[in-house]
Amino acid sequence: MMKVKLSYGDGKVELNIPDKNLTGKISPGETETLSDTMGEFERVLNNPHGPHLEDLVKGRSVCVLVEDHTRDEPHWDLLNAISPRLRDANRVQ
Repeated sequence: MMKVKLSYGDGKVELNIPDKNLTGKISPGETETLSDTMGEFERVLNNPHGPHLEDLVKGRSVCVLVEDHTRDEPHWDLLNAISPRLRDANRVQ
């Protein structure tokens, strides 16, 4: 039996998952912490593997989704990096 704690509302919920229902466990690998996340976002947005974001959104409706508070991600840096690139979108939500 595996016990899993999930964030739910303002607290946590504990689930008991029977071994027969588990096929495996995937854990994130170690990652390097960036000292300049905004600079890294700018670097990758300026050097895409395909079309630039500005070209993809021009005249189109765009929906921006971010992870919730349970993920330790630099949401504000990401939003600050992409916001100016969405100017030519028809609609952003």
